[in-house]
Amino acid sequence: MHYGEWIPEIEGKNNVLILGESHYEDNGKQGIPGDYPTSAVINTYIGGERGDWTRFFTNIARSFNSNVVEFYKRVYFGNYVDVLCSKGSTSNAEHYIHQDRIKYNKELFDFCNNNKINVLMCFSIRAYNALPSSDKSVGIKEELIDVKSICKVRKYIYMPNIDYEGLSLKNKLIVYGIQHPSRGYSHTLVYNNCIRKQKELKWLCDLK
Repeated sequence: MHYGEWIPEIEGKNNVLILGESHYEDNGKQGIPGDYPTSAVINTYIGGERGDWTRFFTNIARSFNSNVVEFYKRVYFGNYVDVLCSKGSTSNAEHYIHQDRIKYNKELFDFCNNNKINVLMCFSIRAYNALPSSDKSVGIKEELIDVKSICKVRKYIYMPNIDYEGLSLKNKLIVYGIQHPSRGYSHTLVYNNCIRKQKELKWLCDLK
C-alpha cells in the first residue's frame, strides 16, 4: 500500500477500508512512491478542491448516497499499489500489481490487522483479483451481486486464522470488488442494487 493511509476521525459501527488502485502522475516519476502521503490527497479533496481527479472520490461517496465530507470522516482509505502509475489507458498499474502483489497483499493484510478492518471495498477489479487466494477456494464462496448494466459487484469473505497464500487475518473480513468509479460508472445503480442492501454498509448510507 502507498504510505500515509487516510485514517477516519469518527469511529463507526465497523471499520471500513476503501481501497483504490494507485496514485497517478504524468510527471516521469512512475515507479516510485509519491512525495506526498495518501492522506494529503483526501485532505485536499474534502477541503474543496475539484477536478477530473476528484471524480473517483465523489463517485465512491455517492455510491453510498452520502455527503462526501461526512463519508470520508468515517472510512479508511488506501491505495493498493505503493508507487506512482501513469494515467488512463497508459496506466502501468497492472504491471506493478503482477510484479509485486505478494508484497502489496502483505502490506494490506498487516494494515487490516493493525486497524481491525471488518470491511474492505476494492474500487478496482484488478486489485480485487490480485488478493490472496485469488481463485477464492478458501473461505466463504464468492457472491456476484447484479447491478444491471454496468457490472456485477463481487463479494467474498475471508475467515480469521486461515492461511491465505502465507497470510492470515485476525478478524473476519468482508471484501467487495467493484469497478473503478471513473467514466461510465453509475453510482446510482451501485447504491440502489447493492450497497444500501448490505447490512454492514447501511450505517454509511445517506449521510448528510
